[in-house]
Amino acid sequence: MNYVIKHFNEDAGQIVVSFDGYVFCIDVPITQDNLYITGEELDTYIKGFAPVDYIDRKKKIAAGVANVAALKALETEPVQAAQVAADLQAIEDAKAAEIEKFVKAALIKNGIISV
Repeated sequence: MNYVIKHFNEDAGQIVVSFDGYVFCIDVPITQDNLYITGEELDTYIKGFAPVDYIDRKKKIAAGVANVAALKALETEPVQAAQVAADLQAIEDAKAAEIEKFVKAALIKNGIISV
């Protein structure tokens, strides 16, 4: 999975990394020689944080899963699909807003951006 390093916070020893729009703040390990890991070692470390399973699952669901009816048949209280979709989207939006708020606060706190 591809990623982009958006920022390195020298004071905290952290990088801000974006994986297909999912943003993470990652502590960069320091070696016994008091050096940050770099190159292939850093690349491998960063890729370990990639939300591969989550993104793959979202893609599979969006493409359609063949046996949806088998699970729908287990419902004891069927609800309107549009309402469920709206509720799930509201949850996703709330999580995204919270993450954005957290990242923005961290960037402001560390003097990376201003208010």
